[in-house]
Amino acid sequence: MEYLAVICEANWRISQEATEEEMGNFYSGVSYKTLDLIKEGLLTNFRALQKNYMKLSERTHTYRKLLRTWVSLTQDMSGC
Repeated sequence: MEYLAVICEANWRISQEATEEEMGNFYSGVSYKTLDLIKEGLLTNFRALQKNYMKLSERTHTYRKLLRTWVSLTQDMSGC
């Protein structure tokens, strides 16, 4: 479950050409110990991803599809 909480932020960093070392530092610095923290992290990272991707106009269609998927996923998780 922790992976789901960080994937939005990780995908953004990767799309911005983060190095392997930078990604390693990112992953080693992330820790969600409880379900509530996982949910909070997922929503925070999703909102940041949404904000960043909406700024990119040349790939709007692809990003909207990705965001719809994440919205659906977060709605499914709200029942946890």
